[in-house]
Amino acid sequence: MATLANDDVVSNEGRDIFIVNAGLEDEAFDDGGYSYDAPGWVRTGTAGDHNPLASHIAGEADEGSNVGWLTTGSVVNTLSETYASDQNYVLSVAVAVELGRSNPQSGYIIR
Repeated sequence: MATLANDDVVSNEGRDIFIVNAGLEDEAFDDGGYSYDAPGWVRTGTAGDHNPLASHIAGEADEGSNVGWLTTGSVVNTLSETYASDQNYVLSVAVAVELGRSNPQSGYIIR
């Protein structure tokens, strides 16, 4: 399995897939800093990228310092090529809930 980093070309069994700002590290924030517009991603609702405080997340972000956050709506990163419907692809995504949330939202759709 490949690990995504910023603007990586990910190779899985000979097939390269480019994902813009895959690790959400294109912007540099101090601890607690955030934005409503992560480069390479389109949002609806309330979402963005964020360098969480230690009190908000157990450990560190999977890819450096930043994480994506979503309160309402969606975040989309459209890939630059069309993929074949008769092929299998693997996409790995880490999903977490901010520490201290007593009633976390659940239910995710990845398309």
